[in-house]
Amino acid sequence: MRPPAMIDDSAAMVSTIVGAFAERAVTWAAAPQLRHVVAALDPAWLARLGAELSSTAYDPPGERTRREIIALADFRNEMVREFAT
Repeated sequence: MRPPAMIDDSAAMVSTIVGAFAERAVTWAAAPQLRHVVAALDPAWLARLGAELSSTAYDPPGERTRREIIALADFRNEMVREFAT
């Protein structure tokens, strides 16, 4: 399996993801697609994605997905920092 191509406009994608959670439009079914998007984000945007998702309101149908995407963004951000040293 090859890594996903980097997203050209990671800022817009982060905004779109956060907006979808804020509008309560995300459920567990979206998790696989969101994982691929987070894997393709420019690493400079990972911390912002995690921070903004952490501040979105609790929504029971989307909470499991929100927590998973935050954890994935944090994990990937930590990996990027670790390999940079």
